[in-house]
Formats: sequence, C-alpha cells, structure tokens
Amino acid sequence: MIFKNTKTRSKHPGSIAVVNYKGGVGKTTATALIGCFLAEKGCKVLLIDIDPQCSLSASLKADNEDISSKTNNIYELLHPQQWDKIGKTRISDFIVNLNQQRSPNYPENLFLIDGSFHLDDLDLDLAQQIGRKKEKFKIELFMFLRQFLYKLKEYDFILVDCPPNKMFLTQGLVRASSYYLPVTIPDKLSTFGIPRLIRWIEEIKPKEDRPLMAGYLLNCINRSKGGMLRSQSEYALSLQKMIIEILNPDEVNVIGGAPCIGEIPELDKVARFLSGESWQWPNYLGDSFSQQPSVKECLSVITSNLKSRIKKYEKQ
Repeated sequence: MIFKNTKTRSKHPGSIAVVNYKGGVGKTTATALIGCFLAEKGCKVLLIDIDPQCSLSASLKADNEDISSKTNNIYELLHPQQWDKIGKTRISDFIVNLNQQRSPNYPENLFLIDGSFHLDDLDLDLAQQIGRKKEKFKIELFMFLRQFLYKLKEYDFILVDCPPNKMFLTQGLVRASSYYLPVTIPDKLSTFGIPRLIRWIEEIKPKEDRPLMAGYLLNCINRSKGGMLRSQSEYALSLQKMIIEILNPDEVNVIGGAPCIGEIPELDKVARFLSGESWQWPNYLGDSFSQQPSVKECLSVITSNLKSRIKKYEKQ
C-alpha cells in the first residue's frame, strides 16, 4: 500500500485549511484574496476547492459548464480509486495556472485545483467505505490526503477552501493540513460553531496529527468613525475569549492574547471581485472608502501575521 511509510512523512509546511461550520461567512473570500496577495508578493500558491458548491472555482473564472464537464478536478484526483495510483499520478495535469489559463490579471504564481459538483457523491462513497472498514479506512483516508498535500511541496502555500460541514473529505483535509484558519463574521450565528470546531480539532489523536491554529480571520467588518461597529466589536471580543480558553497551552503560547490575524472590510469591491467581474490585481482593491482601510492594506496585515505565526510554530 502507498501508506506503508507515511508515518515518517512530514505534512506540507504551508498547508492551511480555511474552515467554519457556518456557510456564507467568507471562507471563499479569504481563500481567494489571501492566495492572490501571497502570489503577488512572490509566493507560489495553490488553491484547492473542496466545496461542492464550487464557489472558489467560479469566483476564479470557471463557469458552471466548465466545472460540470471538466474531468481533471478534485473529485477525480481524490476518489478512492485513485489512491493506489497517487505515486504515478501527474498531479500537474489537475492544476490550473490562473494567469495563463484564466486571466492575465491574476498573479503569475497563483494556481488552482478546480472543485466538482460531484464532491457530495465522493463523500457518500467515503461514508460507505468507512461503514465497511470502520476506523481503518478513516486512517487510510487521512494518510492518503497527507501524502497528497506533501507531494505538492513545490508550493509555498496551499490554501484549502472547505465546505461548511464536517464531512469525511473535510475532516481528512483539515487533519492532513499543517494549520487551520477559521473565518467568521463577528455576529451570533457566524461565530456559534467556532468553539465546537476547535474542540473537535483539539481531540484529534495522536496529537502530532492535529493541525495548529494559525489564528482566525474576521470578515465583513463595518466601521463607524474609524472603529468597528459596537455590535461586531462585542462578538469579536467574546470570540477571542472563547478561543483562548479552548486552545491548548502550546498554541496559546504562539498566538498570545490576540488570536485574530486580521479583518476583511465589507466593501462592494470584495463582492465584485468574487462575482468574476473584470478587475486588475492589485490596484482594483487598493482604494479605501467610508473610513474603511483598503482591502490591500488589510491583506498586508493578514499575510504578515500569518507568516509570523507559522515561523513561531516552526521554532517551537
């Protein structure tokens, strides 16, 4: 089996699962914007879309017909029939160079593995296999996904856009990643599942298999007179307190008392970016309106904090 020696393999050092049990909170927004910014600054970045809605693929200029008809997608790559062939698979055949194949406005170092509307079917296949083989198959799934990500070590960062669920593929890729990044809007419904998500990750055994929290990201921030709206500020502070109480001491030692790595403002420019409209990176997101910092300024803070957290973990 391909998993024979995987216990001695490292995880991909720049793999990050972007997660939240709640939909509509900005996971795709964060994945796309952070990926674009890191690539613009010279990092080689791979984005992976594992949400059956394929919002990341669509926002990066793949239309429904293309997603429906394309065979070199994440479904074909990660299906159990592929597992024994992964050593011989040309993963590059499944990877889109966004600058060359979608739009010259994308950074040259930005790549994507397209999603698939059939990922729901894949999870049903995984559930059936787990029902027959139980824990053994779940271990094989994780080992395969960890090896899959590790084979992509030419990329400085891999950002996995996860769906709002804890289905088996989501569980496997979160566990196979080195880090996870919860994204949320600071309100009651959006933050409700974050503690449960963190507790599940904290219970993963063995401890070495757990991804580390890179921090969390706040989306759709509104400001009045330069500061965050009071209602959002209250939920942001409450979330920060909850996360610090749940995380293990080693992670708190790195994250400190400020686990949030940054904020993305609620601006029309972000919505237009995700709608697939014509735009130019990075000037398109460089302007500031209504006392909000520009998206470009926010991404500079976010990516700087993200890199700093990873370096701190590496020194532990």
